[in-house]
Amino acid sequence: MNGMNINQASQRRRAACAALAPVLSEDALIAALQWQQQTLSSDGITAIIAFIDGVAERNGLDAATRKRLYRIYHEALQRPEAELPLDPWPAMQAAAPTPMAPVTAAASTALNGSPAVAVPSPVEAPSPPSPPTVASAPFEDPSIPAEQRVFAALMRALLEGMRQSHAGLLDELRQSSLGQLPRLRSSAQVREQVRAAWNEGEPAPWLIATGEGTLAELVNQVYVALCETLGPIDADRLLTEAVREAQRTSAARSFSPRRLV
Repeated sequence: MNGMNINQASQRRRAACAALAPVLSEDALIAALQWQQQTLSSDGITAIIAFIDGVAERNGLDAATRKRLYRIYHEALQRPEAELPLDPWPAMQAAAPTPMAPVTAAASTALNGSPAVAVPSPVEAPSPPSPPTVASAPFEDPSIPAEQRVFAALMRALLEGMRQSHAGLLDELRQSSLGQLPRLRSSAQVREQVRAAWNEGEPAPWLIATGEGTLAELVNQVYVALCETLGPIDADRLLTEAVREAQRTSAARSFSPRRLV
């Protein structure tokens, strides 16, 4: 593993210590760090939310603490080394594995090249009920590229969540997203498809004929619009729930929705 990746892993461990040490016991903190070492492969907001949700679920942290930890951990990842705790890697190596859930055998190798300790198998927090409009969507057509079907499922789930919790702000979200559309690095035809989907409203299938890169850029634009409309906490929640919903589709078996966020 190259030096940059080792430094990145160290930064994640130190950031986790800064965020979690005030709310976890020493044993629970070591268990959370060991679990992070094996499961957290990205500094993206959806990965951070999934990690914090898992820690909170296993340690009985309330919703307010959980939301605060999203922000604290994300901010800690950006802080200089001098402002963070020392790397807890030696303590993690010295400690016996502390189970956060039933333990499975670990097949990966730790950062220093020694066998990794057995770590808890991640247990997903209960997911919200599937919106019927997504579960029964007519775009489960295998002739359509998987990334386009996954994007469609993600967008429909996100907008359904918006209708359920912030219906009065849907038009503001639409206007904000359309305002960013001229900056999309794609053809005029693709921009017109997106504009038509926003203007069609709830019945829109959101099947946009373009590739993974543009679809990911569209998701990023919608996320920025969500943050402007709702603030980052609610935006993160809606996007995370939409990703979970898209993961239930048949297309997600060949194209993970996490590739778009």
